[in-house]
Amino acid sequence: MTTDCRDDSQVIPEPSKPEPNVWPSDSESWEGFSQRIANEAKAANPRVVFIGDSITQGWSSEGLAEWNTRFKPLPSVNFGMGGDRTQNILWRVQHGAFNGISPDLIVLNIGVNNIWTEVQVCGTEKVAEGIFEVIHSIHKANPMAKILVVAILPTQELPDNPLRAYLSEINQLTQSNLSSLGSQFSFVDIGGCFLNDNGTIKNTVMTDFCHLSAEGYRIYADSIEPIITSLLNMA
Repeated sequence: MTTDCRDDSQVIPEPSKPEPNVWPSDSESWEGFSQRIANEAKAANPRVVFIGDSITQGWSSEGLAEWNTRFKPLPSVNFGMGGDRTQNILWRVQHGAFNGISPDLIVLNIGVNNIWTEVQVCGTEKVAEGIFEVIHSIHKANPMAKILVVAILPTQELPDNPLRAYLSEINQLTQSNLSSLGSQFSFVDIGGCFLNDNGTIKNTVMTDFCHLSAEGYRIYADSIEPIITSLLNMA
């Protein structure tokens, strides 16, 4: 599948598997890993599902202590897969990621991997459209569940990096799109928690200015745990 959007095609919102070089042939396949975590979720009968890219997958590594203390007991499962873009989340949802489970709440964080090249060709509106398609697809698979959309977290150290502007625009578009959907859908932007007063990213929370450290996941958990608790209490 091409990522050239100059013909105004619907490439970003369309479901697809990642390119083979994203998941090396000497490791577990992307599709195999997707199926395995879906199967594990059925056994857990979760109230909460976290779904997204490497930021979400990181709850099982750098964020494991916070996960085990705060979210696993709910119970929660982690559908994070490193490298995923909106297209890949769509493929997973439409190929049975939620089959056999009925969560009360789904926490979505996706989009950062769409900004590296696609947003420069397709524009921020197309990426936001992809996120909105993911939300619709998740809702279709889980019509009774609440959906909490976490804004794309800041990336790149300096505030004047062009990617920061892209992220801000995508997050604003996503929030605007969600505003018409009602109380079942929530949006939260916690990006400021990871920044210094001058707008630079704190290197103690993102050592590579993209992926979270253990301290970063503590801040992340502090920010969303009260929201999750509140939404579950309303379920």
